[in-house]
Amino acid sequence: MRLRDRHWRSLLDAIANLYSDVSLETLPERALGSIGQLLPGEIIAFDSFTDDGVHTGDIWHDPPGTISPELYAVFGELASEHPFSPYVFSRSHRHAMMTSDYVSLSDFKNGAIFNEFYRHFPVHHQLLVPITTGPGTLVTCTTNRRGKNFTEEERLMLNLIAPHMGNAIHNSRKMRELTSTVEDLSNALETRSCGIVSLDKELKIVYISHFCTKLIEKYIGKGTSDGESLPDFLISWIRQNDPLSHNGIPRVPSALKLELPNSTLSVTIMFDEKNDERFLILEESREAAPSDFHILGLTKRQAEILFWLSRGKTDRDIGEILCISHRTVHKHLEAIYTHLGVETRTAAMQIALSTIRN
Repeated sequence: MRLRDRHWRSLLDAIANLYSDVSLETLPERALGSIGQLLPGEIIAFDSFTDDGVHTGDIWHDPPGTISPELYAVFGELASEHPFSPYVFSRSHRHAMMTSDYVSLSDFKNGAIFNEFYRHFPVHHQLLVPITTGPGTLVTCTTNRRGKNFTEEERLMLNLIAPHMGNAIHNSRKMRELTSTVEDLSNALETRSCGIVSLDKELKIVYISHFCTKLIEKYIGKGTSDGESLPDFLISWIRQNDPLSHNGIPRVPSALKLELPNSTLSVTIMFDEKNDERFLILEESREAAPSDFHILGLTKRQAEILFWLSRGKTDRDIGEILCISHRTVHKHLEAIYTHLGVETRTAAMQIALSTIRN
């Protein structure tokens, strides 16, 4: 069967809408919208099942609110009795099917799933395609109508868009996994006072961590990043320090250092040659001061001693620096241990270093 020009145009528009984004959040809207403009019906639904026919409870449907949670629970219980069921869960059937392929309308109306579920809408005709979305799972895309049955041209269009529907679901799920991985990496880096930026080949921002935005504002200025691109200052530095020179010879770029009183921001560029992407790692380091330990509730003298302890000084070294005897230093350290709830010099140093990092 050949499609008419208007059907091809509708199909291409539906596929373009399906691929207009890769976000998992917009996937239901894109999927329902694409099928709605291609195969209009009273109800459009996507249902998720395991390979052995167990309904997972996941559903997208249009119009919203058409199917109540109570009715949907009924559908989950009776889905295995649907005329489609033996074919949907057979791996040899991955093409569009109509209820009229297997039962007459009168027989469909006499079935339990119609009387307990579909009669509430009502639905007389269905066009469905099963889509494998991963190991052990599949999604069914169903358009439901009352009145006129579906045509063979509509069946063909559903068959043609089904692989794209599977790709869109797969891509959106993978993008969610990738975003989650990047966010986990970003959170791990932020515990070390680091931020991360991912840039595409045009040096537009693909991902930027919240902490990285704060670092850029702190060292370069507020309002310097519009969410899509970095400040001109950083863009210029990236171009000057691209890991691949213009003649194709790899080189190691120098790190960018931006200094403020008592702190320094280091910017390192990484290059993914295969995907032509850049990653910036922004790491802040700062010089500790005795005042950093006031947060622990120590006296001024105790804070000074803990500061020098964190720098690896001995009791005698600290005494000479502060012009007090090493025995006095030892007495102060005993008070510090008690206050911090520790018993050893090493444990006190760990608390000191943790305070500096935070």
